[in-house]
Amino acid sequence: MTAYLLLATLQNQYPGVSLKQLLGEKCGALWPQSPLLKSLHRDWAFQVSLLDLLTHRSGLSDYLDAYGDGLTVPQALNEPRSAIDLLRSISFEPEKQYVYSNSNYLLIGKLIEELSGHSLEAVFNTFIQLPAGMHATVCPVSGNYFTLKQKAGSKQLAPNLSERVFIDMSNVGGAGSVISTLQDLIRWGHYLFKVAPASLREVMLESYGAASDGE
Repeated sequence: MTAYLLLATLQNQYPGVSLKQLLGEKCGALWPQSPLLKSLHRDWAFQVSLLDLLTHRSGLSDYLDAYGDGLTVPQALNEPRSAIDLLRSISFEPEKQYVYSNSNYLLIGKLIEELSGHSLEAVFNTFIQLPAGMHATVCPVSGNYFTLKQKAGSKQLAPNLSERVFIDMSNVGGAGSVISTLQDLIRWGHYLFKVAPASLREVMLESYGAASDGE
């Protein structure tokens, strides 16, 4: 029996690949013209760069911190909220030291949708799922544990995933909504290192592990 796994932070490379495909070398085009960033009405929206978001050096706090451990009030995790509301709730540290924050990839996911004019799920299918042959992998943009369990591609969610540790996919997006299998992850590795354009790998791995703080 195939186990379906919620990849969470393991999926962070996928938004990066999608942005590279969408933007090429014009990653700065999102700022300051982005209607999404303007709608946040937050000064920090124009003080962070795409690279800051991708490398967790944006200074943005984690929007999931408001949920605590996610176990004491699981119903809060499964209550759909708009990304705008979630991003307006976070704080900003202008020193921009490395701090892992799901807010970075939540925002990246919404910017991908804005840039492409399509849902994150559609962009994922175009640039990740289909090229890599990951046909058992899905990137839902709505639905909680109970609704996803009804779908053919998610019936065998890993046993450690339940309504008590699941978050509504509309509250996740680019921060970790991809559900995949071990076999598909192997297919992704093969595609990335054997099939995808070399320029894509070079951008993703540039200066990898070279930061002075070890990150």
